Amino acid sequence: MKRVPRESGGTTETNSSRQNGQGATLLEPPLPQHGEALGTILAALQTMQNGDFSVRLPVAWSGLEGKIADTFNDIIGATEQMARELNRVGLAVGKEGRTRERTRFRQIRGAWGEKPFDFDGKYYQVDGATVLAPPDPLPDIYFGGSSPAAVQVAARQADVYLTWGEPPALAAEKIDTVRQAAARLGRTPRFGMRLHVITRDQSADAWAEAARLLSHIDQDEMAALQRGLAASESVGQARQLTLHAKYRDSGDPRDLEIYPGLWAGIGLLRGGAGTALVGSHDEVADLIEEYAALGIEEFILSGYPHLEEAYWFGENVLPELRTRQLRSREQGDARQATSTLLARG
Repeated sequence: MKRVPRESGGTTETNSSRQNGQGATLLEPPLPQHGEALGTILAALQTMQNGDFSVRLPVAWSGLEGKIADTFNDIIGATEQMARELNRVGLAVGKEGRTRERTRFRQIRGAWGEKPFDFDGKYYQVDGATVLAPPDPLPDIYFGGSSPAAVQVAARQADVYLTWGEPPALAAEKIDTVRQAAARLGRTPRFGMRLHVITRDQSADAWAEAARLLSHIDQDEMAALQRGLAASESVGQARQLTLHAKYRDSGDPRDLEIYPGLWAGIGLLRGGAGTALVGSHDEVADLIEEYAALGIEEFILSGYPHLEEAYWFGENVLPELRTRQLRSREQGDARQATSTLLARG
């Protein structure tokens, strides 16, 4: 049976299977009915699930089957390319060693260029790394970590240093540490914070939502998770665990309010960022402004459920922050005008 060559490479035929010019296996039959096509697609998905990314659907399929085949082959081709790139990176175990080696982040940015990039480090080796489409402009490097090694990496390489939500005094201490380390190297990174948010028209309604989330916690699941998190090597995770160490099983979310409007309840059932801004729209905006005054310029926010909380925040807190910003600018302009008049007088 004659095969029609594709733009992405010709095909060759064997008795039991076909391969395109790139060596990918083409499953048969080439022109099936819908029922046969479904079986072929399921077989291809199973092959992919088993880790064989060379599988392809027949290029000669037409109509609906042809569209499915083209989409599947494009996606699996990109996945195969990604798998090859990941396999080129060698990783040695050891938290401090891995963290120190991240000082090479900016050199590894070479992999985002148009030419294959090689790197030979103590813990990582990269051989001929490439990307399908070099990014333009290059993305900023966001980096977080609380250990001394991580602070040094951030000082050398991070465009934005990220911290999980902590009470302002602790956050200020961490920001100051990173800022001083970066200043010694002649750098001035920006700062960001990762938080969750529960905001409502009334503060009581926001805390009621926090209580609702708390009521669904399975104590056995929570205990198992906390044991696992306690074994983590992460200094930042250890700091998060201390924020809800005094939790009492009272059902009152305020037991986990570690600073006015800052709630540590999220950390009971997940690792990583475990604190949330909780309160009325004005109260949440107040706390964001307090963090901004410390030097936090970027906030990465989420909620449970995410879409609903995004609407609550976007339709209520963001307009309030914009109004405050505009008011501050107007007041600043007025103060500047008054100072000018006094100087002239």
